[in-house]
Amino acid sequence: MHPLRIVLGNKPDWSARMLPLLQNSFEVADAPLAASHAGWADVVVPLQLADYRILGATPQFQGKALFPTPETVALCHDKMRFRNWFRNCFDLIYLPNETASSPLVIARPRQGGWGSDAVVISTADQAQLAESRMNSNLFIEEYIPGNTEYAQHILFDEGQILYSALATHVHETEVYIQGKGCRPVRTTMQESNDVPKIFAEVLAALNYSGTACIDYKIDASGQIKIFEINPRMGGSLMNLTHSYVRAYAIYLQSKATRS
Repeated sequence: MHPLRIVLGNKPDWSARMLPLLQNSFEVADAPLAASHAGWADVVVPLQLADYRILGATPQFQGKALFPTPETVALCHDKMRFRNWFRNCFDLIYLPNETASSPLVIARPRQGGWGSDAVVISTADQAQLAESRMNSNLFIEEYIPGNTEYAQHILFDEGQILYSALATHVHETEVYIQGKGCRPVRTTMQESNDVPKIFAEVLAALNYSGTACIDYKIDASGQIKIFEINPRMGGSLMNLTHSYVRAYAIYLQSKATRS
């Protein structure tokens, strides 16, 4: 019996890092995901949102990958829509306040990632001025200070957490916007089944399937404050490539056997 055949998603900088960590256990395609892999692949590990379109448009990939529906992707990708949905379904204590209770607020784009076009505003007067000039693609909420930010990676299907790992990002200052212009000074990764209950509840309410990355901070009172749910694998999970892909592949093979 041949080793499981794995195809990685179409994100060359990530797949270049992941491929060497998998080759001893799997047969890994050396070309990025394409429809032509459908007959060859046993398992597909999507890396970016565009991979879902290929998987969804090619029936032969059915059962070989986990990925969320287009509707779920659209909801999570629009941070403002996600907040409105969350407020209708869950306790508001898990989100930053819409009206700042601290002297710092942050203006965020509804869509986009890695801190692009976000800005911290230091006073309420400035916030009101900025808000009056904003278009519908931006929104304001309280800034949660603190030098530590978290990314909870979760592989989820049929209402169950299948694999989880926590990235802890430590920054030099209490106020920053994590992204291309401000990287953490230290990141630690830890596999753990100790996942906050609210995360599983949110993913279940979304009927989520696939890998999600939940970005959050913990405020001064110890309360989780969710910033966003990225409906895809997060970059820091590459540090645990082998264990993540192994858990992903084992689950898909088990699910196929049950079908």
